[in-house]
Amino acid sequence: RLMRRPGPGLATALRLLAALPLALAASLALSLAGLALLPGTVGERIVWGGPLFCALWPLLILYCYWPENALWPPLVLCLLAALGLLPLLLA
Repeated sequence: RLMRRPGPGLATALRLLAALPLALAASLALSLAGLALLPGTVGERIVWGGPLFCALWPLLILYCYWPENALWPPLVLCLLAALGLLPLLLA
């Protein structure tokens, strides 16, 4: 008799959703906000945008797996993405 392997649970699915597309979107939005709000010339801001994105994305992915409750990371990442896009919409 074949045993069925259980699929990933809801917590794993929420963590993957948060870690892959939401962390990428939040880090891009926050990097763009940094480009819009950092002082200096456009060239200097673009130079700082690359390391900012490269630092934010792995940190946000690590954050997705840190808390015990799997519901908080997607909510926090959506809020961060919205806050990151806010300066671009107001500019």
